Amino acid sequence: MNILLEPVSFMVVAIISGAIAGSFLSMVVHRLPLIMRQQWKRECREFLELEGKEASGASEISLSAPRSHCPLCNHQLRLVDNIPVIGFLLNRGHCNHCNHPIGWRYLTLELLGITVAITATLHFGPSSSAVASMWFGWILLALLFIDLEHRLLPDQLTYILLWSGLIINQWGLFTTPSGALFGAAAGYLVLWSIFHLYKMVTGREGMGGGDLKLLAALGAWCGWTLLPQILLVASLCGLLVTVPWILLKKESSYPLLLTAIPFGPFLAVAGWIALLWPTLLDIMLWGR
Repeated sequence: MNILLEPVSFMVVAIISGAIAGSFLSMVVHRLPLIMRQQWKRECREFLELEGKEASGASEISLSAPRSHCPLCNHQLRLVDNIPVIGFLLNRGHCNHCNHPIGWRYLTLELLGITVAITATLHFGPSSSAVASMWFGWILLALLFIDLEHRLLPDQLTYILLWSGLIINQWGLFTTPSGALFGAAAGYLVLWSIFHLYKMVTGREGMGGGDLKLLAALGAWCGWTLLPQILLVASLCGLLVTVPWILLKKESSYPLLLTAIPFGPFLAVAGWIALLWPTLLDIMLWGR
């Protein structure tokens, strides 16, 4: 379904939206793991009946509070500092108050948010498919960075991705309604089987539950027929990145199969590729 905007106007709106989304994602990537850790501590205190022994003055963190500030001097950012990309460049990558360096993750996510928007627009044109794929790509970016930093795929994001995929494909945007439903179920069951098989062979857990939920969400968006492509591309990307990294670290005494490497980022990349280029597996295998 096309959207009533000229291609150039749609591209401009997409770029602005991508910059704003990237700025918001940088905050989500930073704060969501902290919020989850805060919630776990609260639940542990309640379980141990230590509610009254909380440290006084402990402030709650949320996505909306406290206001954006420098993590070193706690100086609240100015309005211009919060403008995506521009704020980083104007301050030359440093805090305006204490000159502390700003992490490159913030600028990287803003640029990647714009890249997702441009790629989706060029691929699908001014359409609802482009808007939906932007949403898909932005959530995948958040999951990718959180898993890289914390080896964690929050349910808050994987469930949003799962349910939005099932809902969007009720109109057959990327696959049929039944393809989305079976894709979600098959995605979860495939990694669930691999998880238990690996545990039987090695006695260790090879992946977390978040990976299972993420593949289920990718199946809901792309359909069950693209699950082999997603797993193949994710596995190839994983090998291309992790094997050289392990060899460079010279961990020859530590078995490769027992090395903890987050799989979520590779699934996220493979899912984005599958949504935009669903025939990639045919090209890889048969050259067509």
